[in-house]
Amino acid sequence: MKKIRFLLFAFLLVLSSFGINAQEELTETQMIPVRVIMPTSNDVKGDAMTILYNRLNQAVTLNGLGSSTNESRFLIVPSVTVVSKSATSSIPAQFLAEVEISLYFVDNVNKVILAQEIITKKAMDNNDSAAVSKAVKSVQARDPKLKKLISLGKSHAVQYYKALESDEQQETEIKTYVLNVVRDAIKQATTSSKPYLNRKEIAKYFGVADSTITYWASLGMPVANIDGRKLYGKASITAWLASHEMPSQKQNKKPVTMGVVKD
Repeated sequence: MKKIRFLLFAFLLVLSSFGINAQEELTETQMIPVRVIMPTSNDVKGDAMTILYNRLNQAVTLNGLGSSTNESRFLIVPSVTVVSKSATSSIPAQFLAEVEISLYFVDNVNKVILAQEIITKKAMDNNDSAAVSKAVKSVQARDPKLKKLISLGKSHAVQYYKALESDEQQETEIKTYVLNVVRDAIKQATTSSKPYLNRKEIAKYFGVADSTITYWASLGMPVANIDGRKLYGKASITAWLASHEMPSQKQNKKPVTMGVVKD
């Protein structure tokens, strides 16, 4: 949710970012340096966030945009989301964690997201907290996605401010481009980072009617019921559907009829 709120905030601010006068024009020299914001998360324990912060700073330095000041106009803003944590069936049990590190290259003056990347990492350890920390720590300064983020951020900054000097038609095209980037980021954040959805969302996710989800539940599809609120896990329903797949040859047993209910 923090990631979504951040993107919505940027979406609103970007609407006012196109009345910039000539004093706001940038040269490539003015674009340097870039400062990394220290990431925070209640789900990540220990020194993992500090290590991630240091790796991001190393990446910025490796790409020639290192900063020794807190006055940098351009920022790299990281956001860490724990996607899943699960125990293995081995003895002793191990824990597998998957995290998403969302990275935003931001113009802090005009509140515009100029580039973004998502790095997904998985790790296993003897408890879930350790597995999450290990996954976060696995991000490396020379990760190709980090290099792409920094390169695109700088390139888009140059293009963005040069385009502001053009006529109204060009300005409208740029506004549409930036707004689409933010919309796409919001859509991606809401669909990729939520392991559990409500009935309407899960129906849309699988491309079926809401009533089909109710029908599948009557056939034994897994449903989480928390204080009367029903939630549907994407991974568990996918596994349940896979368990009902049938090979092309004839079977001795008649399979369960899944069906799709028409609204």
